[in-house]
This record gives sequence, structure tokens and C-alpha cells, in this order.
Amino acid sequence: MKKLISSAEGQITIFFATTMLVVISFIAFIINIGIFVKAKINLQNAVDAAAFSGAAVQARQLTNIAHLNWEMRNTYKEWMFKYYVLGNLNIDDVANGASGNTDFTMNSYALGTKSAKDVYNVPSVCLDFAQAGGVSVCTNYIVAGLPRFEPVAVAGATDETLNTMMDTLVSEKSKDCSNRSAINYSITALWAYNVAQNDTNILQQQAPQVASDRQGAFPTAFELALRMRNLEAQVNRAPYSGICYATNDFNKDFCSKKIEDLVAADRSPSNERVLKAFYSGFRNLGSAEDTELRASFTLTELPPRPYRSENEKSLSNLLIPTGSQAFNKYYLDLKLMTVNYATFYTQFTQTSGDVNVQGVAAGTEGQCAATKTGLPVPGYPLGFVKNPDVLTYYAVKGEAKFVGLFNPFDISDSRGITLTAFAAAKPFGGRIGPMLFDVTNSIQTAVKPRATSGTNKFVSSAFSTGVNLGSLVNQYGEPADPSIYQAGSILPLSLGSGGDFWLSQATQTVGGWVDESELTFAVPNLTYDYPTDDTDYGSSGSYFATQGIQILETSDPTGLNGGLYNGDMFNKFADLLNNRGGNVTPDDVNNAIMMARAPTRYEMNNYLIPSPEYINQQNKVDSFGVITSEGVPVGDKGHMKYRYHLYAPLYADDSDSLYKSYGVVVDALQDYLQNQEVAITKYIESMKNTAEQIAGDTNNISGATGKNLALESSKMISDHVGASPPTCNSLAGKFAYFYLGQHALNIGAVTDVGCAVGGTLQDMMNQYFTERADQLKESYYSDFVMPPGSGAEMFTAYRPGRSHDAPSNDGVFKNFLRGSTNNMWRNFYSTKFSSLNSFLLTPKDTQASYTRGNFTTFSEGNYTIQAPHGQKQIVNGLDITSVGVKLKNIYH
Repeated sequence: MKKLISSAEGQITIFFATTMLVVISFIAFIINIGIFVKAKINLQNAVDAAAFSGAAVQARQLTNIAHLNWEMRNTYKEWMFKYYVLGNLNIDDVANGASGNTDFTMNSYALGTKSAKDVYNVPSVCLDFAQAGGVSVCTNYIVAGLPRFEPVAVAGATDETLNTMMDTLVSEKSKDCSNRSAINYSITALWAYNVAQNDTNILQQQAPQVASDRQGAFPTAFELALRMRNLEAQVNRAPYSGICYATNDFNKDFCSKKIEDLVAADRSPSNERVLKAFYSGFRNLGSAEDTELRASFTLTELPPRPYRSENEKSLSNLLIPTGSQAFNKYYLDLKLMTVNYATFYTQFTQTSGDVNVQGVAAGTEGQCAATKTGLPVPGYPLGFVKNPDVLTYYAVKGEAKFVGLFNPFDISDSRGITLTAFAAAKPFGGRIGPMLFDVTNSIQTAVKPRATSGTNKFVSSAFSTGVNLGSLVNQYGEPADPSIYQAGSILPLSLGSGGDFWLSQATQTVGGWVDESELTFAVPNLTYDYPTDDTDYGSSGSYFATQGIQILETSDPTGLNGGLYNGDMFNKFADLLNNRGGNVTPDDVNNAIMMARAPTRYEMNNYLIPSPEYINQQNKVDSFGVITSEGVPVGDKGHMKYRYHLYAPLYADDSDSLYKSYGVVVDALQDYLQNQEVAITKYIESMKNTAEQIAGDTNNISGATGKNLALESSKMISDHVGASPPTCNSLAGKFAYFYLGQHALNIGAVTDVGCAVGGTLQDMMNQYFTERADQLKESYYSDFVMPPGSGAEMFTAYRPGRSHDAPSNDGVFKNFLRGSTNNMWRNFYSTKFSSLNSFLLTPKDTQASYTRGNFTTFSEGNYTIQAPHGQKQIVNGLDITSVGVKLKNIYH
């Protein structure tokens, strides 16, 4: 009996033991699955944090680039203020205000039986500090010559003496015309090319002190363009694979580099992305004692397929050194809008005039006729625009080992099971643009005017004016041969064999790297601000031309209305200068230039503008910390000036810097300038043609002595002798040597006669980089001018409104169900999560196709690539197969 009971108890014990084992195992399995799910969630949260942090770094990088792009806009605005306003104070509409379209023509002047008139409505720099009333040489289109009286019947050598004296006076007057031309030329060249704080500038020898001590537009824009290329290279740092904190048994299969080793080997600022991403994920996986996931956590930046324009002279590659890894654009492609510009200066040339006075020989001699001559500024870096086909985003993969309390998955492997998580985010940091010219055409190296059909507002027309010389006339408005010089015609002429010099059709190429036959120049123009203060933000487009490119023609000299030809816009611009119709002081000039650089409503809607710290605090947004100084008043219109700096390295000896030293920067400048040889050659040939026409004009031969009274005057323009090149004693030779330096001598564009050593653009830039090496390396310093009463409007790039995808102008969204309001203002690191599926490349695709709605991917403008069914595509989709990832079904 006892035995039976003992047996029964044993069976019960075994039963309960088995049951308990099953229950405990089941509970352990449940607990382990729970821990596993928790570990998976924790890893996903960590990877989400990593993706968000990396994209936030991208956002701040884009913000910095966008601010620097706006600074390029400021440089251009300052140049246009000097050119349109300071250089044309002799014009009534400039001095006293425009009514209707702005008229830049000089006053007509009656000469005997004919009336000379200015038929080219284009601003032309003319400075005259000795003007009195209406007789200024810069006010009137013609300055009359000296009459030669008919011989009188007096015995002796009186006639011979008088004729000799008249020849001398006429010759000197002709030289004075050319001297005035030299002054106008010098100041125009300085405004375009001056390198500040440099005493060797040969252009300053005759230039008046009218903002001639400030940095010229081209050197500043070129420097900014180099800095932006360096910032772009930092954004495009190649993705890293397999980054961990320390290698161990848990992660040795997928960790390839310790984060500390990466930092020690390469302290480049571009590594901030992977550092912030890794540590954000790492620190989201528990404390230092909780090592299970932390110790094995490994981060891989999923690589986009890099976009690469194979043509090194494409707009995507300009200023990137040959052989650089920066040609691979993983996350960002910036296209540089280089435009061939020519600003006019007034050149006075020797002509004869018609008079009909009894006792005066036929005509006057030594007459000064105003000729508006274009000074070339080829390849001017106007600004960058973001290529919409290359999307900026950030995707990562995180891996870690899970062991747990009980591991039912692989008991024989104490290292546990590999957990994997993915995440992607997209930055909303900056607005890089706008696209003022067409840079998305099939010719990757060409800059063309924007499209000219449909609802296009002809944006390019407000930044470039074309010239049509097909209806060329002389100084009296009479038809003239467009292939030769006529007194009063604008220069340079179109030369025929080398193609048109001037942009004359909206389909022509106005910038980039193109052949000689395609190269054209435009007169620079500007959209400064909306013409009126209405609330439509200028949606009527009244400041645009009515055609693709507005063309300067003699048939309609006052029909231009785009940009600063719009009288209301021009008056806003010119009103910044106090006393512009009277006695303008140096303080007036300096204050006006500072105020011209202040942001306008147009810029607030099209650019990303930094803001002073006090405005950021008022608007309760995070500050980027670039404008923290105390403001000082500028002028008497309520403007405040602040000193600020932007992180934008020019050169640095680190792995991702495109320019390792200032010497490399100078070499880049030399290459850039030498590539403009075709444009400079066109200019030199045109000036030669002008000089030969003036010297060969029989009307400039003394009627009494047969002496060529215009010979010295023509030589000051260009002193070609037959096929010989000009020298630096002439305007043509001086400019060629200044622009091309020794290279000008090598190509025979100019001889070294009269050339000043150390006076070339490259020499001055070299000195500039040498003397300011420490300041130039990492930061760009400038002045920020805050206009009155526009604090809230400063945030249009961060503040969604009526023009920025939100229902209200103040950036506040109202919840109609709850009645609450939310501030929708973003900040410089604004980032949003995105679905990984939005960025995937399929094996057969060369672009990523968006088959599912993901609004965050459509925020950067209109893509130019269309999928077969109308979806948008990008060229830098995720190429995850390259890192061994197989994802067949990702829907989120």
C-alpha cells in the first residue's frame, strides 16, 4: 500500500514538475518575447534618433549655405547700387526720381542744323565733380567742339599761328575727353573688380573716391562661391558603414570602425553628421551599465546612389578641383549660375560737329561725343540654386545583438540574435535659390534665360537686359552700319565671326562654359523689392518684362520695364541715398550702400535670411547664433547694423576641404580667369575696331594743317598698331593685363609696355589671401543691416504662411476641432521623419520613384524627371543593395 502510494506520489510529482517546467518555460518564453520586443523597440527608437540627428545636422548645414547664398545676393545688390545710382547721378531720373519707366538717357544737345541725342536707354557710369548747372560733361550727350574761324585777309603768318594754336587746343581737348573716359572706366572697373585694402591697384590711379575703397563685386562673389563649394562638400561626405563604440564578440561581424578611431583619424567638420547620429542612437540604448544592446550597437549610413555630372565644366562642377571626390553628390547638388555681364561706362570720343555760322569754317573740331562702352565681367558668380533632382535626406541602419534571459532562438550561440532597424529623415533647413536662370537645360554647362511661355513671369528678364544692334544709329539718330563704329553707338560691337557679343534673344546662352560662338553678354539688372507696398507681395509681376528677355533697342529707347527699369522699384532703391539730387557726401554714400544690403520683402520670400538674436527671442525660436552683436544706427531711416559671421571655410588642411591652402585658391582663380579668354579677346578686338575707326575718320583731320587731331585720343582707347597687340597705355591693354595677367602676354592680347607689376587681379587676390589668412580660413565676416519694422517677416523661410503651404500669413495653425492654435514656425535644424520606401531604388531603376504619398519629399520645388505614370523621381535614391541589405517590402 505504501509502495502504491509512493508510486502515485511520484507520478504526481513528475506531473507537477513537468507541468511547472512547461509553465515556467512558457512564462519565460513570454517574458523573453516581451524583452525581445522591448529590445526591438528600443533599437528602433535609437535608430530613429540617429536618423533625426543626422538630418538635423544636414538642416543646419543647408541653413548655413542658404545664408551664404543670400550674402552673394547682397554683393550683387551693392554692385547694382553703385552702377545704377552712384554712377548715374548725372541723369535726371536718377537724381530727382523716376516717373513711369526709368529713363537713363543723357540730355540731347543741338549742334547747328542737327540735334545729337542718346538713343540707348542704358545706365552708364559717368562721374564729373566739376559740373555746374546743365553744362556738365556727364549731363549732355555731346560736348561741343571748338570752331575754326575762316582765314582773314591779314598779311604775315597770323593764319599759320592761329591754326597751330587751334590744333594744339583741339588736340588737348580731345585728350581731355579721353581722360574723362579713363576716370569713368577706372571707377567702373573698381566697382566690379577692386580688391580692398590693396595699394597696388593700377585701376585706382585715376579713380575718384566714390566707394572705391570697398571690395569689388567679382572678388567677393568668387570667394563666396568657393566657400559654398566647401560647404557643399561637407554635406556630401560619403556615408560610413559599420560604426560602433568598441569592437567585441557581439558586433565583430558587422562593425568595421570604432567611432573614436574615426574621430582621431579625421577631425573634419563634415564628420559631425555621423558623430551626432551615432551618439544619439548610442545614448538612447540605456546607461553605461546596460551593455547588452549598447555594447553591440553599430550604425551604417545607408548610401544614396551618388549623382555625378561627368562634364567637369558643368554648372554642378564649376570650381570643384579636378579629381576631387566632391564630384560625387550623395545628398546635395548645387548649380552655380555664372552670368556674362557688362556694365557700361561713358567714353567720350573725338568727333567733328555741324555748325552753320557765318565766318566759321564748316564744322567744329575736338567735339566730345558720349559713347556707352561695356566693361566685361565674364562668368560672374550670381548665386547657387539647389538641383531639385538630388534630394537631401538621411537614412540609417542600426544593428545590435539581443540575448535576453532565455534565448529560444539559438541556444548554442551565446552572442544572441542580430536585431536590425531602419529609419530615414529629411531636413528642412534652408532655401537655396531662387532659380533666376535656367540651369536645368540639357546642356549641362549652359546658363540660359528662364522659359518664355505659359504663366512664366520672365524672372530672368529682371536680372539681365539684352542688346540688339541691328538697328544701329549714329549720334544724330541716323541709320548706321552695325559692323563699324559710329559716334554715339554703344560698345562693344558684335563682331560677326565670333558670334554676337550681346544677348539679343531669350534662347541664347548668357553664362556657363560654352564655345565662343555661343558666348553672349547681358547688361546686369536687379529685382530689388516689390514695386509697391501692397499685400500681394508683387504677385502681379509688374517688375518683370513682358517678354523672355527685355531687349535694348534704338527703336524704343524707353520701352524697358523689367527690374530697375520699373520706376517704382528704382525709386525705392535710389531713395536710400540722401541728397541724391544735390550735394551727396561720403557718409551719404556709405550709409546708402549699407542700407542697400538690408533684406527686402522680395528676399524674405525667396531667400533664407539670418536674423539678430533679439528678434529670435521675440519670436521664441531657436537662434543660429550668427548675429549676437549690439546694433548701431545706419543713416536716418531706422536701419540698424550688426556684425556677424558665418561658418564657411575657404581653405583648410583636412580631408574634405576642396582647397588645402590659399595658394590652391589662387590657382583656382587663375584657372577661372583664363577660361574667360574668349570673352576678353572679344572685348579687345572691339576696342581695337573703335580706335581704328576714330583714328581713320577723315572728319578728325585738321582742315588747315592736315594733322590727325584724334590720334592721341584713339590711342588712349586702344593703341594697336596694325596686327600688334595693345599696351597698358591704353584702356583695352590695361584691362586685358589686369584681368589675365601674364597669361594675357602669353596669348598676345597685350604687351608689357606700361604694365604695373603687382597690379593684376590675381596678384591683388594673392596678397588679399596672404594678409588675411587666419581670418579667411573658417569664417566669413560681414555686416548685417536690419530694416525697420520687419522682425516677424524675417522668418518667411521658417514660417509657413499663405505663400508657404499654410492657411495663414502669421505661421499659426488653428485646430478647428479643439479650437487650439499651434505655432508652425520652424528653426534652423527643422527635420521630419520620412518613409524609407520613399527613397528606395529598385534594381532596374536609375532613379527612385515615389509611388506612395509622402509630402515631405515634395518640398523642394518641381522635379524635372517624370516617371512613366507621373510620379516624381530623384537621381540619388537609396542604393541599399551596396551594403548587403535585402528589403523586399518596405511600406513605411
